[in-house]
Amino acid sequence: MEFSFDDPAFQLRYRLDRESRKLYTSVNRFTSPLGYQLKRVEGGETPTREVDLVESLVYLLGLDVQRLTQEAAGVVLTGRNRRGQSVLVLFRECGFDTSADWLQAKLKEHPTDRLYTNDPASLTFEGCERFESIEEVFALQFGRD
Repeated sequence: MEFSFDDPAFQLRYRLDRESRKLYTSVNRFTSPLGYQLKRVEGGETPTREVDLVESLVYLLGLDVQRLTQEAAGVVLTGRNRRGQSVLVLFRECGFDTSADWLQAKLKEHPTDRLYTNDPASLTFEGCERFESIEEVFALQFGRD
């Protein structure tokens, strides 16, 4: 099978695919676990719909959730993945000045095999290198640019 890159239909689909990847995997979209919204085309209109990032992350990671709590600084989720590893997700409110302190306190409370948070590259405390990126989980699912 041969693809014609000059075909307008193919070009449009490729551009839409690239734009949707940017939309779903943009780091600035994950600064808060709550209030994430997407515009969706429905019958010629584009209403805004709320997306539950926490629930989506549970499905993408394949977690068996043991506990889920919402705090002012973020969402704390504990569970087990398909490999039986304990998982701690700290989906933080990046706008909080004390979010790094909140993360450090939660790490002491919840020893675990795998750790996830949003925007881990901005962290600079001891042990922060253990965090895996929530954004990376979504990027792997929806593809990259």
